[in-house]
Amino acid sequence: MDTKENGMKASPQDLYGDNLNRYKQWNSAHNITPYNDSVYERDFRQKVIKFLYENKVKLYKSTTEGNMLVKLMNISFTPNNTLSRHIYSFTCTAY
Repeated sequence: MDTKENGMKASPQDLYGDNLNRYKQWNSAHNITPYNDSVYERDFRQKVIKFLYENKVKLYKSTTEGNMLVKLMNISFTPNNTLSRHIYSFTCTAY
């Protein structure tokens, strides 16, 4: 997914805006690194889920078939319980 083309911005700056310094200070004070930052992971996942559930046509880039316009239907996210529900399985039907 090319976030520049589809307008989905999900960097910490984009997600937290004016609160970015407070977010960084909290992480620093609590020894939270990019490798164990579950708050950012959750916020990023929610942003992706919101993007996928939008009722808009999306551009799908395939190396073998080129660019295609698709609309996602029957979207489903299922958390993996053995991985503390951090990893999700994603299924959908693309038309």
